[in-house]
Amino acid sequence: MENYTITEEQIKQAHNHACSEWKERIERWFPDAFKSELMVGRWAYIKHNSMDNALIFIKDKSEHYTYGFNHAGEWTEKYDNENFHNRYIKDFVQYATMEEVESALIEEAKRRYGANWEQVEINAHADGANWSGLGINKGSFNIGVFWNKMYSVNGVIYIDGVWAEPLLKIEVTLREIAEKFNVSVEQLIIKNNLNN
Repeated sequence: MENYTITEEQIKQAHNHACSEWKERIERWFPDAFKSELMVGRWAYIKHNSMDNALIFIKDKSEHYTYGFNHAGEWTEKYDNENFHNRYIKDFVQYATMEEVESALIEEAKRRYGANWEQVEINAHADGANWSGLGINKGSFNIGVFWNKMYSVNGVIYIDGVWAEPLLKIEVTLREIAEKFNVSVEQLIIKNNLNN
C-alpha cells in the first residue's frame, strides 16, 4: 500500500465540497485540521449549512457578538462570535484579503451614504476623536479603507464596526416655512443667529 501526502488546505477543500456524511468522516480522520484557533483581529468568511458565506470580523472568544456581513450579505452588529468560536469553528472557510474587505466596506458605504460616499458629511467622526487641525466636514482627509477604518474627505466614517451618522441637511423654502406657521412670506422675520 502506498502512502500519500495531503495538505490541510486539500483536506479543507475536500471537506467544503463533501456531503454531510463525508464531512463527518473527514473531520474524524483529520481532527487536527479542524481544531485550529482563529486569528483574532482578522476578517474571515464563514459558511453555515447551505447559506452564502458571511464575512465577519473575528473578535476574542470572550466577546459575545461581533460585526460584519451576515449570510444574506447585510451589515450586522450581532453576529454570534462566542458561538462561532465554540460550536461552529468548522464553519470557517478562509481569511479575507484586504481587497475583499475594502470592496465589501465600500459597497456598504454606498448603501449607507450613496454613490458619492467619499464626499459624505458626518455628524461626528466614527471613532469619536476630535482630529484637531483636520476638523470635520472640511475636505481635509484622504479617502480610503485601511483594514478596519474608513475615511471620506470629511472624516472617519467607519471604524471597528461603528459607522458615522451622515449629517442631515434639510432644504426648505420661505414659502414652506410660511405655510407651516400659517403666515405669509412677508410676515416672516428670519434671524441668522442660532442662539436667538
